[in-house]
Amino acid sequence: MKYLLFMVLALSSSGWAQSNKYCSGGNIPSFGASDGPAQLPRSCYYTALSATPSTGTIRTVTDVTSWNTQWAAAVCGDIIQIPEGTTIVAVPSTGLVIPTKTCDATHYITVRTSGFASLPAEGTRLTPCSAGVASLPGRPAYPCPAPVNHMAKLVSGTAVGQTTNAAVKLSANSAYIRFIGIEFTRSLGAGPAATGNNSLIFDMSSGGSHHIIFDRVWAHGDASDETGRFTTLAHNSFVAVIDGYYNDFYCISGGTCTDAQAINLGTNGTAGQLDNTYKIVNNFLEAAGQSVLAGGGAGVIVPTDIEVRQNYMFKPQTWNPSSPTYAPIRGTFTCVKNNFELKNGSRVLLEGNVIEGSWAGCTQKGNAGSGHRGHQHKLAIISLSTITLLTISTTQPATTVAEVPHWCR
Repeated sequence: MKYLLFMVLALSSSGWAQSNKYCSGGNIPSFGASDGPAQLPRSCYYTALSATPSTGTIRTVTDVTSWNTQWAAAVCGDIIQIPEGTTIVAVPSTGLVIPTKTCDATHYITVRTSGFASLPAEGTRLTPCSAGVASLPGRPAYPCPAPVNHMAKLVSGTAVGQTTNAAVKLSANSAYIRFIGIEFTRSLGAGPAATGNNSLIFDMSSGGSHHIIFDRVWAHGDASDETGRFTTLAHNSFVAVIDGYYNDFYCISGGTCTDAQAINLGTNGTAGQLDNTYKIVNNFLEAAGQSVLAGGGAGVIVPTDIEVRQNYMFKPQTWNPSSPTYAPIRGTFTCVKNNFELKNGSRVLLEGNVIEGSWAGCTQKGNAGSGHRGHQHKLAIISLSTITLLTISTTQPATTVAEVPHWCR
């Protein structure tokens, strides 16, 4: 049985976010049981600020030393606060390590900029304007009447010839942490950053973590060098990426990586773990490979209960060899594939997203969306899923006739 629902409706990228449209306090889902034969998510993550309290000590961090000291002293409910405009460059060999803090729903640790009150309101998509950047070449214009840097920046310390390490490394089994108003990026001009740990910007690979929120953050690579992705969610559960801006994640032909994503749900080969409840809502997501990818390698865990809503999935025409604005990177072309790709997942809701820019290249057709069981999987399940309120602007068909049945096989 196959089921695919398309409702094409023009929506503004700055339209209603409704982050908790299908979820209420206590993580109570209201997706409904099914949409035709498609099962809707059975689990959700309620991410309202009021539900993630941090009422403890405010601990100021200004450099690597104070980062380590304050995190070591922090207890559940505390706030790690970085003065707005501050840049902290991680130690190349380790990154900025967050030690294991196993908190609870009434005692989140919040990592935030001191300028949090000047950020866009909760539920509003942040843009680089909040970091003092009025516009980005080749990207859609965003409102920026007064570009002022209210954010704090965490930067990977990768240098030429060194193994890539993330700007931030989350230790295993961490729980209940919220990031607000942080700019995550890499050292510029340090060469390709896709070797070693491919989750360059934020490393969650130790696994076992849950209830992690990225709220109004700007994560980006480098316009002149490859960057594999912001993060990979596999081995973790209850992770939310909301109201943020993610750009410059790409690989180039003949480079050090082949497949770049803004958000990668990844693959999990560890039996007994739960990869579930992923919320990706109201973000600008730019990546050459896929804005969002689930699967792509051998695994034994099927990620479940995934909502991808109200995002703007984008590829700039400066990456398109057929565009008059094409600008090759390091003398060659960017490895463009699809915008959204589901190779392994169950109970997935894709709703209200705007998808713009896709073309053939790097062995792919350039579909706006693709869903299929990859040949590299030990276990891969794509259950009947629901796709609604989708707006597509692309140089290629949204999905080919052959591709459509594979969405929900």
